[in-house]
Amino acid sequence: MYHKEQPVIVLDDPFTNLDQQKITHALKLLADIAKERQIVYFTCHESRMPS
Repeated sequence: MYHKEQPVIVLDDPFTNLDQQKITHALKLLADIAKERQIVYFTCHESRMPS
């Protein structure tokens, strides 16, 4: 139906069990993906906020 549309990615606090180094890498990956797709990212921890 919408061949050129890309689905939205919804993440609900996905990094709860990662250490800080892995969180940093994961947030960088999200930033890279967000250049091409819409991401809805929920977190309740300030340490996991994208910069």
